[in-house]
Amino acid sequence: MKLLDCPQWVTDENSALPGIAQGASAFMRFSNRQNPKKYLLTHGDIKEWHKKLFLKTVTVPYYAGNYRSIDPARPCLNTDVHIGGVFGAPVADVEQLMKKFSEELERATKSTDEYLASERSPVERIKAAAYLAAFAGGKIIQIHPFVNGNGRMARMVMDFFLHRYLNRMPFFIDRPTHPDYTTASRLAMQHGLFGPLYQYLVETIIMLDT
Repeated sequence: MKLLDCPQWVTDENSALPGIAQGASAFMRFSNRQNPKKYLLTHGDIKEWHKKLFLKTVTVPYYAGNYRSIDPARPCLNTDVHIGGVFGAPVADVEQLMKKFSEELERATKSTDEYLASERSPVERIKAAAYLAAFAGGKIIQIHPFVNGNGRMARMVMDFFLHRYLNRMPFFIDRPTHPDYTTASRLAMQHGLFGPLYQYLVETIIMLDT
């Protein structure tokens, strides 16, 4: 199949929504089955979540659960992606970047675990959890490893860490409409700046607690 013949996957048809809901339920079961205080999330988990969420949605079966890549057996993955003219990582770099991210995420999680093992104030706990969540979600937004569904994966990962440390899951499947989230996501993707996303998460969690 030539790249130009690859079916577009831009939006989800209404008929696909039940499948997406089933995938979201699988994520919830995963989060509750795994001990979130000990589990070290990997990029393989993110691929599995993507597969479960979109397997019944995608226009090409292997779009679900696979990174963008240069693979003759799966030519439609060989594509660059952009949001409003802001591009994710080049397709040739995605696999290596996600492996590096997985290693960084393990170190950051262990560091956060150690920090929160001591008694901390509620605000300190919120900030530590939001910092790790913003890094994890922001890196996925920046790399944009999948053909589509990257924003949902980023929000799932942020939910995972906020659930791990704070028992909060502020994000739903749909993209938040708050302009601060849109701006934070763009800055993460375009410049690798995760501070605005961190600030958004801190304010969101504090608002949920009041």
